[in-house]
Amino acid sequence: MVTIPSSVDLLAAFLLISVSAASAQEARSTEVDLDHVILGINDLQRGVAAFTRLTGVAPQFGGEHPGRGTHNALVSLGDGHYLEIIAPISSRPDSTLTELLVLKQLTPIGWALHTLDIGRLVARLRSNGFNVSNPTAGSRQRPDGTVLKWQAAGVEDSTLTVAPFFIEWAAGAPHPSTSSPAGCRLSDLHLVEPRAERLSQLLSVLEFRAAVEAGPPHMSFSLVCARGVVSFGQ
Repeated sequence: MVTIPSSVDLLAAFLLISVSAASAQEARSTEVDLDHVILGINDLQRGVAAFTRLTGVAPQFGGEHPGRGTHNALVSLGDGHYLEIIAPISSRPDSTLTELLVLKQLTPIGWALHTLDIGRLVARLRSNGFNVSNPTAGSRQRPDGTVLKWQAAGVEDSTLTVAPFFIEWAAGAPHPSTSSPAGCRLSDLHLVEPRAERLSQLLSVLEFRAAVEAGPPHMSFSLVCARGVVSFGQ
């Protein structure tokens, strides 16, 4: 949905951005920071058109994910953050993409924290009682031929539905926030989790702040863009 804000609403939104930016600076002084938020949809072209219409910012095609049957489009959110729109590639059906195939509208489906040492992050979470996968390598080739490489790990706990996954970008890899179209900023991230205290504990271990409340699993966030405040998942 799109909210056409009053001057008071805009002031509040920009104050939220200031708080978010300050929190991001604080997070960067520790081990992790927000990397990106993800919107899923069953057709990338339609998703890009919808995002452009809502925000006034046109996402840039990012490339395909080898072996996963998906491709994406990206928007920079500034401060080392970005937004990813991900969709299945219609010519490569994949049974693991059922979640995306049913999404007719842009829907929040995940988020990531980045780190400079994913091995250390995994060890830190495990030592605090969380099951986390071993880091696995990933890559994507951009339209200009640049290959982006990373390592990613995730929480292996079926009761934590909206927990982030973790990513370490390869040394020298240009971060998507520096090369994607700008014009939007993240103003809030809201997480609802049945075991809210457990997710809050995980984020506390990583010294990362986010709003978490108890309830059926759900994720939402808002952006401040050229055309006002735009919310997804609300």
